[in-house]
Amino acid sequence: MVAIARSHGMYKLASLFKALSYHPNIKYRTAITIVFTGIELYVNYFRLQVFCQPVLWASLYMGIFLTVLIIFPFVKNMFLKKGLYFILGAGALCCIYCIIFLADPWEHFTGYIYFALLILLFGAGLLTFLPVYYLWHVLNYMQEGSTTDKRIFICGILMPLMPLFIYLNEFSKHYKVINSAIKSNNITLIPADRISERILGIGFKYHTKIEYLYDGWRPPIHDPFLNIGLWIFGDSYYPFHAIGYYKQVFPELPLQADCVCTYTKDGMSYLKDSAYFKQIYIPGNKSRK
Repeated sequence: MVAIARSHGMYKLASLFKALSYHPNIKYRTAITIVFTGIELYVNYFRLQVFCQPVLWASLYMGIFLTVLIIFPFVKNMFLKKGLYFILGAGALCCIYCIIFLADPWEHFTGYIYFALLILLFGAGLLTFLPVYYLWHVLNYMQEGSTTDKRIFICGILMPLMPLFIYLNEFSKHYKVINSAIKSNNITLIPADRISERILGIGFKYHTKIEYLYDGWRPPIHDPFLNIGLWIFGDSYYPFHAIGYYKQVFPELPLQADCVCTYTKDGMSYLKDSAYFKQIYIPGNKSRK
């Protein structure tokens, strides 16, 4: 009897998980997605510091994808739906990026082990599986499509890779030049352009690593392309203590961003940490942590 009760309990748990992950009723499925997303945004920006503020293009990219993910099952027009398959394909890349970032390449992809412990202890870690939840929906929608729909979906995956490859080519060149300029103490070698600004702003403007236990502020801006460039070409998520270099190459730009990573006490302390941003550059001082 005990074994039967346990088996029945496991069955009910599995049924609940299946219903929450991909509910057969599209109205319930949409409601679950909206609720999960709302909770995740609230916890991220008002309770924890996981993802910081995405750059404009990333915000638009993610916003369009989430909108399409929510309205997709209600769209009946076949021509319009084929266009939405393209966006779902592009959105799959967004999900994969978030999963990799949360898994933490800089810590040998052990991030989800930590989040699994958070689930057991507090339940908060469950929210970090939201990109997996979104990707599961995307793959289900793709499987339900026709052969043409699946081809359009694959095109949606491939098209965003083109600007990424162009960026990575430029990133590798900039990274080498900046590394050489710093080693030779010849800052004039560094081009004063957008990619250099991103690289030199790592650690105080741009967020490049998920941090679990560190108290205090995070750099408030999240640029996915910058992170991918570091994963491929960098040897550290914080390669340069660059405030001094940033001041020299971009004297007209402020050191602090005009936003915060999150609206927690630690997150808001970013705007008040004037001592950090007034420090004098000391060679060899690699990190504020």
